[in-house]
Amino acid sequence: MNLKIVFSSILTTLICLPFISSQVAAQDLNAPDGPEGLDLGSEVSANADFMEETRNLVNPRFAGWQEVTHIASGDRVSDTLRGNWIMVDSNGRFDGSVTAAAGADVSGMQIFLLNRGRLVKQTTLNAGGRFEFNNVTHGAYSIIGWGNNGFFAFGLNILQNNPNNKGEIGNRISATAFQNRTTINTDWIKYYSPQVNFRVFGAYRTGQGPDAPAALFGFEGLARNLPTSVAATSLSSRSVSRLADGRLVGRVHQMNSLNGRPVDVRSTKVMLFQGDIVVASTTTDNYGTFAFNDVPDGSYGLAAVGVDGAGLIGIDVSSEQSPVNNVSPKVIDFTMTSAETTGWLNNFAGEFAYRRALLAPRPEVAKQDPAACPGCGGQPGGCSQCDASFAESCKSRNITFEQWSQWGCEAEAQKYGDGSILAAWAAQQRKNVKKNDARFEKAFFPNESLEGFDLNQPTPTPAPQN
Repeated sequence: MNLKIVFSSILTTLICLPFISSQVAAQDLNAPDGPEGLDLGSEVSANADFMEETRNLVNPRFAGWQEVTHIASGDRVSDTLRGNWIMVDSNGRFDGSVTAAAGADVSGMQIFLLNRGRLVKQTTLNAGGRFEFNNVTHGAYSIIGWGNNGFFAFGLNILQNNPNNKGEIGNRISATAFQNRTTINTDWIKYYSPQVNFRVFGAYRTGQGPDAPAALFGFEGLARNLPTSVAATSLSSRSVSRLADGRLVGRVHQMNSLNGRPVDVRSTKVMLFQGDIVVASTTTDNYGTFAFNDVPDGSYGLAAVGVDGAGLIGIDVSSEQSPVNNVSPKVIDFTMTSAETTGWLNNFAGEFAYRRALLAPRPEVAKQDPAACPGCGGQPGGCSQCDASFAESCKSRNITFEQWSQWGCEAEAQKYGDGSILAAWAAQQRKNVKKNDARFEKAFFPNESLEGFDLNQPTPTPAPQN
């Protein structure tokens, strides 16, 4: 009886196998779905529900390399392509430079080149603020610059050399770094990185041939067809300016890390930083476009973070008004790092914050000048005449336990139940973490209670030494 059941099962499988194979073959994710020009918003029949679920299609309405429009019309994006890409020479070489926005310093900055979250090359800026990479293969990359007082991170396509390139595509990066002196960068990376998820992007209805739309090209189509473009803000260090109506506008891109083709941008927050403060915040639409109102002239850090990745560039906002004709205005345009890279960036930023907060050289003891304060002889803790600087230092988000005890902060321990210095220090650090997180929560949820934290308070100056 058992042999009959087994033989019957095998026979049934052999009979049905051709039908199963034909159904699987019909689900080719890269094949066109129906006739060209099919409306992406049209309804599908019940029999096509499974097909629609198993092969998402990239909507060309929201994805693309076009810049945000500056014309008061119903269009969100213009016909101008922004070049979020460079081309290597025949030896796979490209170079770049990094300039510092106001308040930043790029000396000694490390430059990291990553592909799909994997570190492939790294170097250090020379004395002139320049760097170069050799033997780089084509692909979708993320480039990160990190220094003690400078930081940037964005994505780009690196194209294989094409001898027919007569200057349509450059081979040089000119990035602008935002300050890294405060904790703002490590704080926002730590706060938002858990929200980034890896997403399987959909298929495209068009290829990358000469008749296909250049706005949807990846690194292969860009290298073959050499479309005309204006360099992205992230690659050109070009200043940006407000539109005639006073808005500062821009577009954030994301791309498929497998082929470098642009995709739609989802749930992406954009923030403007100055120093340690979030001065403005907004959320992009499905195109990745955003706008800020009433942004004064000056240097800023522009951070974008969403479910598909993160990035930050330094920008300089000038008072020059953008034109209202067909000439490309000075609007913001850059590509975020990939979701895979965000994990690497979060880990690196965490290690940097740890080294800065705990392993940096510390003074053995902090004392007042006895001549300046005869009341206490300059002993740690001071007195009623000179203890103000110590009180501020005890509240610092970067103070270590050793400093807490040496600087006379034990008086603060009386505020806590067990009177322990260690308990007081730990409680202060937990409060500092909440205060850091509250900066970003306040930016996007201004009406919610934040427990009375003093937001955007700068790091206090350490207590004076002998």
